[in-house]
Amino acid sequence: MQRAETVAHLMSECSKLAQLEYKKRHDKVAATVHCRLYEKYGLPRSEQWYRHTAESVIETKQVKIHCDVSIQTDHVTEHR
Repeated sequence: MQRAETVAHLMSECSKLAQLEYKKRHDKVAATVHCRLYEKYGLPRSEQWYRHTAESVIETKQVKIHCDVSIQTDHVTEHR
């Protein structure tokens, strides 16, 4: 079944875009947040957020930042 190309469909419902484009969009948002956290805590980072590469885990006396890692929880959670 073909769906209408509404804004809502293209932004969050399209199964063809879900596998690649939604993840790209998510990762770009995450990169900006990650870069700002590095800036806030004085960690070394690229001047441009889009060139910033995140380590899986970085820890200082002040903060511990995780990026794209699984976190064990007491109960099953759908989104982490």
